[in-house]
Amino acid sequence: PHYQALIQNPKTKFLIREIYKELKEKIKSSQKE
Repeated sequence: PHYQALIQNPKTKFLIREIYKELKEKIKSSQKE
């Protein structure tokens, strides 16, 4: 599939990791409330 090439792109990998971290932080903070 086309998206596999995107995931293997180092820039995209980095972005995905950053987004994932942000999401995890948001989930953590929303669970506290």
